[in-house]
Amino acid sequence: MVPKLEKNKIGPTVNYDNAIEIPFENVYVANESDSAETINKKLEENFMHLILQPGQYHLEEPIKINNPNTVVLGLGLATLISSNG
Repeated sequence: MVPKLEKNKIGPTVNYDNAIEIPFENVYVANESDSAETINKKLEENFMHLILQPGQYHLEEPIKINNPNTVVLGLGLATLISSNG
């Protein structure tokens, strides 16, 4: 569930009327052993959204988000480290 933007609001949203449901088959769950190339290939396929599990991602190239409204969610401490500086 991805909450929609709310403006001038006080208090919690108590239900999911204000959220977009993303089918989990459209989500790629990456782990720290995945390369940027692997993640990018998955994002180019049917996976439109990305979850990064906790870990240190040593990446030799950028992760490319080419589709608008793509959700990228890092769980815990998902640390992206550039191997090329």
